[in-house]
Amino acid sequence: MTSWRNVPLTTNASYRLEADIVSVHDSLRAGQVVAFISADYSHYDNLTALTFRERSSGRLLQLWWFDNDPDIDWRKLTPVIF
Repeated sequence: MTSWRNVPLTTNASYRLEADIVSVHDSLRAGQVVAFISADYSHYDNLTALTFRERSSGRLLQLWWFDNDPDIDWRKLTPVIF
């Protein structure tokens, strides 16, 4: 299920992290370049799972954004064109 939260990222687009984004499951670190895969909502867990693929290693990363968490500062993700 697609997230009810506003996620202004484009699927398959790449982003460079300007600052860390930390979550319970994985974290994105400043300087890292990731491709956004999806934003999926889990009603059971009350969270939006933001899935990314690290460009350098191909490793999947998933941020867990719980319903009661504050909004993410999307300015921390700068679009990158390859």
